[in-house]
Amino acid sequence: LTFDRYQREKRIGELFTFNSKGKLANGWQITAEQVMACVPGTNGRGPACQWLSLFKMLLREGKGPNGVELLKPNTVRRFTAATRIGMYDEIQGVHCDWSLGFFVNAAMVGSHASPECFGHGGSQSSMGFSDPVHKVSAVIITNGRPGPQKHYERMARISTLIFEELGLKSSKLTSKLGGKLAGEGVQGDRTDKPRSSTGAQPEIARSKSMHELYKV
Repeated sequence: LTFDRYQREKRIGELFTFNSKGKLANGWQITAEQVMACVPGTNGRGPACQWLSLFKMLLREGKGPNGVELLKPNTVRRFTAATRIGMYDEIQGVHCDWSLGFFVNAAMVGSHASPECFGHGGSQSSMGFSDPVHKVSAVIITNGRPGPQKHYERMARISTLIFEELGLKSSKLTSKLGGKLAGEGVQGDRTDKPRSSTGAQPEIARSKSMHELYKV
């Protein structure tokens, strides 16, 4: 099986879960059954470059890297425009906007993303997004699950750094970080950003190995 070969080659990452005190709770052992299971709405797996290719295609309104049309522009716009607006998400415990499959205007994409920015997250460890206004697609992948709030704070700060490193700092969007963040793949009010309990900004390495980013 392809899974067995990838496992031997150590190409399938293991997720490490941490408790509220920051101590390692357990590693998430990946099995063939988990990887091969067809689970609607989840279980998407692959390297960052392939995930990024998806978001770059959506940013180009359906065109692949060679210019071939994979989706109609109108289809992309319908799937990435907010359709569920201002509703309270009982699972995540926040008000959040969704398109037909992507979060829109999420707190996790940081202080400088446009209101049209859309994307999706994964199990307290990863996120991909496209910003049609700034023409930026990015994928952030980690192998640690620190808990929902710390993960949302981490994603917001890394995303903010991506825009700043690209020279896309926006004075029109608030940079205040505070309040409760939305859940995985959803967002809170863009004026209600995450902040650590002490209010301090955690150090984040600016190494490009932390994320793959492209200005398309």
